[in-house]
Amino acid sequence: MESKKLRVCEVNHGSHFSICELRYDDINKYFIRITEDPEGLFADFNITIKQTVSEKDVIKRFQLQCLNRFTCNGEFTLEFIEENNQEFIRFY
Repeated sequence: MESKKLRVCEVNHGSHFSICELRYDDINKYFIRITEDPEGLFADFNITIKQTVSEKDVIKRFQLQCLNRFTCNGEFTLEFIEENNQEFIRFY
């Protein structure tokens, strides 16, 4: 059975990209698939999601968790990281 891709988080680390996907299928329900991660940013990335939560809320939680990893749990702002480290995060 093919899973449905709900959201992708892409982090640029200069010349490297880390990419993980929030996916859904009838067997595993919501799950995270790491497609590229040369820096280990998503090495232990796991989100426990109650199946009663709406898809919209699951996507928001996924994006928040990705942002927390990218900003070191809010230690740095997105603007600071983008300006000083030439790194960025985006969702699609």
